[in-house]
Amino acid sequence: MKILFYTILLFSLLSSYSQISGTIYDELGNPLVGASISVKNLKKGTITNSEGYFYFNNINNVNLIITYVGFKQKDILVRGENNSIYLVSEEALLDIVILSNIDIAHKKTPISTSTIKSKKIKSRLGTQELVEILNTTPSVYTSKQGGGFGDARISLRGFSQQNIAILLNGMPINDMINGGVYWSNWSGISEVTNAIQVQRGVGASKLSVASVGGTINIITDTSKKTRQGIINYKTGNDNYQNLTISYSTGLLKNNLSSSILIGKNTGDGYNDGTEFESYNYFISLGYKLNEKNQLNFTLTGSPQWHNQHSRAATINDYINFNKGGNKPRRKYNPQWGYLNNKLFTASRNYYHKPIFSLNWDFNIDSNSKLTTMFYGAFGRGGGTYLSGGINSISVYDNLFKDNKGQIRFNDINNWNSGNSVTDFGADRTPNSNGNYINEGFNGVTRKMFLNSHSWYGVISTFNKKINNTLNFNLGIDIRKTKGSNYIVINDLLGADLYLDNSNLNQPNTIINKFYNPNPDWNPWIDISKQQKTDFYNENNINHLGSFIQIKNNHEKINYFVHFGLSNQYFQRVDYFNLTDNKKSEWESIFGYNIKGGINYSIKTNHNLFFNTGYYSKQPLYNAIYPNFHNNDISKNLVNEKIFSLELGYKFYNKNEGVNINVYRTSWKDRYLRHQAELPGHYINFKGIEQIHYGIETELFKQFNKIKIAHIMSIGNWEYKKDVLGVEYNEINQQIGASDRLFLLKGKKVGNAAQFTSNFNINYAFNKNLSLDISQRYVGNLYAKIDADDFEIDTNTIYEEKKSLKLPGYSLLDLGFDYTYSLKNKNIISFNANVNNLTNKLYISESATNLKKSTVVSENYKGINKNNRVFFGLGRTWNFSVKYKF
Repeated sequence: MKILFYTILLFSLLSSYSQISGTIYDELGNPLVGASISVKNLKKGTITNSEGYFYFNNINNVNLIITYVGFKQKDILVRGENNSIYLVSEEALLDIVILSNIDIAHKKTPISTSTIKSKKIKSRLGTQELVEILNTTPSVYTSKQGGGFGDARISLRGFSQQNIAILLNGMPINDMINGGVYWSNWSGISEVTNAIQVQRGVGASKLSVASVGGTINIITDTSKKTRQGIINYKTGNDNYQNLTISYSTGLLKNNLSSSILIGKNTGDGYNDGTEFESYNYFISLGYKLNEKNQLNFTLTGSPQWHNQHSRAATINDYINFNKGGNKPRRKYNPQWGYLNNKLFTASRNYYHKPIFSLNWDFNIDSNSKLTTMFYGAFGRGGGTYLSGGINSISVYDNLFKDNKGQIRFNDINNWNSGNSVTDFGADRTPNSNGNYINEGFNGVTRKMFLNSHSWYGVISTFNKKINNTLNFNLGIDIRKTKGSNYIVINDLLGADLYLDNSNLNQPNTIINKFYNPNPDWNPWIDISKQQKTDFYNENNINHLGSFIQIKNNHEKINYFVHFGLSNQYFQRVDYFNLTDNKKSEWESIFGYNIKGGINYSIKTNHNLFFNTGYYSKQPLYNAIYPNFHNNDISKNLVNEKIFSLELGYKFYNKNEGVNINVYRTSWKDRYLRHQAELPGHYINFKGIEQIHYGIETELFKQFNKIKIAHIMSIGNWEYKKDVLGVEYNEINQQIGASDRLFLLKGKKVGNAAQFTSNFNINYAFNKNLSLDISQRYVGNLYAKIDADDFEIDTNTIYEEKKSLKLPGYSLLDLGFDYTYSLKNKNIISFNANVNNLTNKLYISESATNLKKSTVVSENYKGINKNNRVFFGLGRTWNFSVKYKF
């Protein structure tokens, strides 16, 4: 009997170790259906099922050869059951040593998401900004604004980028002061971007940050596993030139790996007077300490300067300065001219913001893992602008423009230095020492608004695999930011000195030091000794966050539940306007978010998902300290409240896919502040609520040589109710005894298209040559809303204004790719793009909301010509050649 018992036990033990199984995924965690798997040196084979799952009986500890169309073949040693095996696509997305700090959603994650991979970014981006590639995803609207290098902006589901969580390899890069993202600071990032994933709505990212519109995660290269070198040269319209050189060592015998990239961009800019120059660098070092520990260090930055078209011009000006034409001259830029026969601009931006990260992966055991990322960024730079006037006339008056619409810098320089300019009025007089001194509004000065900041933080996540389907994550998210904002003098435009009376601690200061608007390669430049004017304040923000997330990945049901807590601490220091108590007390504000979703696999490749989330989000720093003159905290300060619901359907297989989802997001107690008519006055609005709902579709179909893709999004984004506002003066005193009423109810949210559609066809003539055609339509685009445009004027009969709807437009883009393999197995490839092929003239955004004039000649395509707008770029082109070795 004992013999029988031990025999049965032995066979059961043997059988328990004589099966191997697992799931095959792509780099993003999507299961691969129909992947071919064969056992090396044995005549055994199978394919993965609809869940990417496979198994073999009666074998163990064998090498498997896995193949799948579009992916690199993999030869891997496999033991036991429930293995997770990842294939790398032929375009080498995420072929890196370390990637576990990057939180990426896959097809069964119950959220709406779109991922754009390296191949498309590098072939179709051309001379566009990185975010413009996302126009091929639902509910995204991007604008070049004035067309300056790096000045693009993006909105998602009608929410601006200040209210979207922008991540770089999982680390937040939104400015903690105002939430903004300045793409010129990251002008070289497109050269090292491997993928961009957009998670619309609540998202599934493991962070304590609360986003209103969604999450955009930019995933860059790190140390690659394979040796590779690339030389890439690109040219384009308006003298665009770009050269990048990169090299990766691959994984060396000592377990070290490294990648490096350097590059340079120059060009004249599409719009008049928007020249630019930028450099970019990227360094990544990887080290595998042992089987349990891996490290990866990354450093990237882009010192740059670019001239801007930062203030929208009126349609009238675009037409009047078109050299006699009756159409708007879209390239017109009112912010430049000539000084001493050299191009000189009112608005020039420059910045250098290197960012680094150190990632540590610690595999504690087969079921536990700790992932930690330490990061930091150090930004120095700013932007120039004109200040002052002549004989009480503002420098922005048309008096100071010539018949081409350019600024009369030579005449301004002459008047500032004591010479006569007939139409400027009375000449200026020198002081007793014979010096011409600019002061406040007396004389024209080019000043620079500077921002110097440092931030650093740590994100650490502990992951525990409870069983084959359930994962538990616990993490911390800690950040610290210190920033300084101040004004310096760049150019006195002919004057000798500048008199500053803005610093109460040092009145009547003579400024005789001037600073160039060029980036400094030293990110730790000392600012303490710089001569400052107008204002000088310091911002300190600390963020302490934690989160818990549970994920379940089951064959039928996938779900996640996330709960995050955060406490933010705010402090303001004013060195100019306060003579004592310059440093405020710390203001602490608590916030939290809870979100979750569930995905149900109806049958093979068909998924139904639902998610919801509620955020109690701290207001931004600018909402807490709304006044530049003191450290007073905004009255009635409350958290913003975001509630989101979403329902969707996904279908996918190797050759086709469909995503359809509907959503609704409410945003209550939004902070909004606008400058009032009187200088230094502002209006605080209370209780603003926005409702955004819509439907999004995304589909693709792969035929033999043709791939067709189409996206469409229809939204209705508007203000839910009328609001009250209170005006305050420059010392934070309320103006008027009662609140003022602003009729916002039903007004459309502006600066984002509420209907977008993109139809794309890619035709592969053969494996080396392909043609890409894309047609994009934009509709239901409304002007920017200024709440104070909709105030009831009790002194006049009120005529309710409506949101200004801009004309819709359609753009056609064309691109081609050709790749040639050399005898030495090196590759040379050619790429060309033409954007806006038909040279369509269109308005991309409007800064004002003036209604249509009753006089037909005062309108342009139904839009009042006094509206200040930006026109989109006309036809642009680029051509590149790449050598890979």
